Amino acid sequence: MLSNLNLDPTAIFCFALGTFIFLQWRRRKSMEAEAAEAKERAAKIARETPSAPKGDLTAAELAQYDGSDENKPVLISARGRIFDVTRGKDFYGKGGPYNKFAGKDASRALAKMSLEDDDVRNPDLSDLSASEIDTLDQWILKFEMKYTEIGKLVPEESKKSQ
Repeated sequence: MLSNLNLDPTAIFCFALGTFIFLQWRRRKSMEAEAAEAKERAAKIARETPSAPKGDLTAAELAQYDGSDENKPVLISARGRIFDVTRGKDFYGKGGPYNKFAGKDASRALAKMSLEDDDVRNPDLSDLSASEIDTLDQWILKFEMKYTEIGKLVPEESKKSQ
């Protein structure tokens, strides 16, 4: 049946090219609309997300950002570096599976992949294996890629002398 149509190859090519261009244009418009919507959602989240303090904090100051107050950001320290993990509050905020880490230096617990209170409260890393240190470094890389580092965890004495 198609052999009886006697279609010009140039006409077929032009039709196919036109269809391709139209579909690409429509796809691009759709992607631009999705990008604009995503940008607006991100702006809304930024407006609604409490801003984290910038600078160094002591353990007592860090403890105030444990996710229990929805008007404050959620912070976690790993190897003395403090990260604003508020964007991940479903994980680290109140009721989240990793909320035990919030407002603390969670280095040991992260390294050991542990939710045990003893590991969460203990800042000592001296007895960790090389594998556990590597695990901690992987967590820190994840935090660096996903969250903002806002400062360092400092001893109480260093804040008092300032």
